[in-house]
Amino acid sequence: MPPEEKTDHDPSAARTPAAGQAAARISYPDVLRGIAILLVIFTHVGQRAQQGSMVAALSGFGQLGVQLFFLVSGFALTLAWSNRREWSPAVTRSFFVRRWFRIAPAYYTAVVGYFLVRLALRYYGPQTHGVTPLDMYRPTVVVANLIFANGFWASAQNSIVPGGWSIAAEFFFYLLFPIIVTRSFPALIVCALAIPAAVAAAALRYHSIGVAPINDSFLYFYPVIHLPCFVSGIILQKNLGAINRGNSYVALGILGLCGAAAVALMWQSGFGGNLSFLLVPGLAAFPFAWLLVASSRSWLGDSAPLRSIGERSFSMYLNHFFFVNVMSLLAGQKPQSTSAVLIGLVVIIAVSYAAAFLTYKYIELPFVAIGRRLTRGAAAARTQAEPARG
Repeated sequence: MPPEEKTDHDPSAARTPAAGQAAARISYPDVLRGIAILLVIFTHVGQRAQQGSMVAALSGFGQLGVQLFFLVSGFALTLAWSNRREWSPAVTRSFFVRRWFRIAPAYYTAVVGYFLVRLALRYYGPQTHGVTPLDMYRPTVVVANLIFANGFWASAQNSIVPGGWSIAAEFFFYLLFPIIVTRSFPALIVCALAIPAAVAAAALRYHSIGVAPINDSFLYFYPVIHLPCFVSGIILQKNLGAINRGNSYVALGILGLCGAAAVALMWQSGFGGNLSFLLVPGLAAFPFAWLLVASSRSWLGDSAPLRSIGERSFSMYLNHFFFVNVMSLLAGQKPQSTSAVLIGLVVIIAVSYAAAFLTYKYIELPFVAIGRRLTRGAAAARTQAEPARG
């Protein structure tokens, strides 16, 4: 979900003598993140549409924007990794330090922010009997969120930060990334094993907790289910040059169409029963893989507005739930007309972007810079220590 680091230049160009002067700016990962966050916002605003309307039907697919985030994340991390000459324990530590400073400060800000909102609702919101907005703040649930383990814990997945399950899934992928990206066995084998492994893991959880894997359930949010999208991004980056040559691009387009058709069939008809929502995230990787490759070779990948939104997509993801809830309070619970939903969509995108503009500038970027300084300082210390050991 968060924009990755060091995706500014094409690594293949960086190995040529003229790379320093002519390396092309790579904008399409951020463009795709912009598309992803717009899809996610669309699905949450579209929930207010009248049932049976086209907006209600289409907005449901918007939640797959999270899977697009995962695929782009795997792609961008592998792009950054490809610029390294080696992968050592020191490089691995540097990787995790940078990723922590990229995710944790903004996420912890959201943890505090949503707590303050709920605290205000506790004293100044509508009076209810029984459950209060602060009841979910049990120590174990809070700690699970702070260490990004909430994706594996039903009561902690989304209770502290709305949508927090996907941040936990992203961190889970970071833990696996150094292992996956540095192994010599083919990445295709990893991807081929990821889908059945994800389904098997979810099936085991289903039998242990007795909860069916329906949409927006604990098992749908289970991080392992979404691993195929992340791994697909790794595969794409490793094979992007080959895909853009010959008939591979056309073949990927056909796979993308088949994947999109399978997702639509399972989503709308319920084909596959309870297993459908375990398979949909993995199948979504195929159309999104084609979209990524297509954006890398077309005008879409150069869209400045989408790139700007994509750069701030992490903050937009964290804050848009708040603005959607405010809109619901102001507009009431009655289903809205198509025009009202579309106007609301534009408003939510605008205010989420405006808020994200500030948090990106004053929270995300400063802490990313701290992470970079820490890892560069450690690298310089190691470099100075090597002659002494020699």
